[in-house]
Amino acid sequence: MIRRGALIGALALALPGLPLLWWIWPMAALDAFFAPAMCHALPLRDAETGREIVGIEDIARLPDGRFLLSAHDRLDEAGPDGGLYVFDPEELADEAPFVPRLTPALPADGLTGGLRPHGIAAHPELPLVAVINRGRDGNVRLLLANYDAMRQRLQISVEGAADPTLCSANDLVFRDLTLWITLDRGDCSPETLSELFGIDRSGLTVTLPVGSEGAEAALEASGLFFPNGVAIVPGFGPAVAETRGFRIRFLEAEAAPIPLGGGPDNLSLQPGDDPALIAALHPSLPRLGLYRYGLTERAPSRIVRISLSDGSVQILFNDPEGQVFPGATIGHFDGERLIAGSVRAPGLLVCGGL
Repeated sequence: MIRRGALIGALALALPGLPLLWWIWPMAALDAFFAPAMCHALPLRDAETGREIVGIEDIARLPDGRFLLSAHDRLDEAGPDGGLYVFDPEELADEAPFVPRLTPALPADGLTGGLRPHGIAAHPELPLVAVINRGRDGNVRLLLANYDAMRQRLQISVEGAADPTLCSANDLVFRDLTLWITLDRGDCSPETLSELFGIDRSGLTVTLPVGSEGAEAALEASGLFFPNGVAIVPGFGPAVAETRGFRIRFLEAEAAPIPLGGGPDNLSLQPGDDPALIAALHPSLPRLGLYRYGLTERAPSRIVRISLSDGSVQILFNDPEGQVFPGATIGHFDGERLIAGSVRAPGLLVCGGL
């Protein structure tokens, strides 16, 4: 997701002229697979505290079919930490499910900087979870953990040091026992004008072996426009969402980038014999920035299905004013039902399949 520079970037892009018209102009109510009447926001509550779960920015599918949720209410000063939750899709028909929080089984020295999960990944076969943790101390660390499904626990096996190399880590995905990680900026120095106006191409993608002591990240791709979500696509390899490039880029396959009607955020795969990419899009990055920082209460949401056989893009959900579910950042679709999370909104979006 867009971090501190997004607020300034949002204001910069909303200066007089065409960018201002782009920000205030009403967005079209495009046809979508799910009509607004087929969708609703589902509140979720922490099973331990009873508090509403807010800001489910990323969702990863666990091997047993349940979902791992990465949540952090960025605007709640009384609750400085976030949490990781396991949600059973069978509870989607409930009115306000109570969802168990994963209790971290910590190393002896605890969890430095608290738990503010951002991008998350679940290994498709092993009980292994990776988390980008943006701690209260301002540092970014990589957490590797074994997931104990019986006891709802994460056994933290590795908490990476505050490595400057990963200071802009955004999302990650397992490929066997290697992690592919997106770095949305080349470094974490103060933002430049090119970054504020969305033309910076310093983003990187790196790989990091899992379980190799002292392993270092290896550069895989550079010159990316704010690389955000990442997925491993069968037959294509790594696919990266370039948020400020408004496209999906394939890093290994000889396939042309796929242009999109918005800045793509997190990615997921639609399971089945005909796999497709599911991408949450931001039709207006300025409006997203203002929403992210609490200056507005709504931002557009759009979720699309990208066919990997012909590159066509199908709109699954379109909420141009964010009335049903604002600021969606991740979607999962199984062909009948769509669920989505947001950078700031409470709970989940649920469409169809109930």
